[in-house]
Amino acid sequence: MNSDFGQSIEVFLNGQKNCKTSAIDCIDYHYIRPVLRYIGAVASPYDHRDFFRQWLAETISLHENPAVTVSGAADYAWLLPNSPLTLACNNKLTPGMLTVVDGCTTPLTACLEFAQSVPAFAVRKVQSNIPNGLGVKDQDVIVTDAFLTQFADATHRKAVLHAWRSSLAQDGTIITTVQVRPANGQRSATKEVFLLATTQLYEESPYPDALRLSSSDFLGMVGRVAGTNHTKIYASESELMEEISGSDLTVTHMEAHQVYSKSSQRILEYRGLVIQK
Repeated sequence: MNSDFGQSIEVFLNGQKNCKTSAIDCIDYHYIRPVLRYIGAVASPYDHRDFFRQWLAETISLHENPAVTVSGAADYAWLLPNSPLTLACNNKLTPGMLTVVDGCTTPLTACLEFAQSVPAFAVRKVQSNIPNGLGVKDQDVIVTDAFLTQFADATHRKAVLHAWRSSLAQDGTIITTVQVRPANGQRSATKEVFLLATTQLYEESPYPDALRLSSSDFLGMVGRVAGTNHTKIYASESELMEEISGSDLTVTHMEAHQVYSKSSQRILEYRGLVIQK
């Protein structure tokens, strides 16, 4: 049993008992998230590993004592020993220079606990509803995976972009990904397809025995998560560029990624973005 698997069980069990949220009601999302990531049912930074590692390493190396913030943790994946962030930092961070921001206590607690196994990290946590602000200032790097994609409402995305910009130091950098609609016009998978595929992935994993959670109970939890998940898939790169430039930020690099989704059973289109203040 590797540490990620064991930690995911701990997060699931403790999160069910202790989850306290801010303005965002995570319902089952944060404590089931590491389980979904482990079985390959949701995307994670690992799906964009090369992009994140390259640009994090390059950007972090420009600063003597870089201040880095993870905006929206989802779970503790950014702090795993082989994560793009961990590898890119390469002992570059000094204590207190890595901040993890999320609206929920569950991923924040998990990040602090997991950080104890990564000697280079002395993580501080900030609980904040990110569209209202990150609670940090003068950050050299903000990193987040597909966070804008989580907000179907343009007003919320604008608020997130403003929060990022307000938290950056001058010439600071945002490194992130977003989902875009495929050029072939392929539509997103239906909720029914997602639930069926995700349940099968769960049944084929070690989790039913480890969690003592039946497939039907798991399906109910995932269904509630899917029912509250209203994502934004950008119609085009031009729409994406217009939204970001409208927040007085500049995209300095964009690259295309394709990710096969086991739960959607199709290829998803993403763009890796490097954004400057």
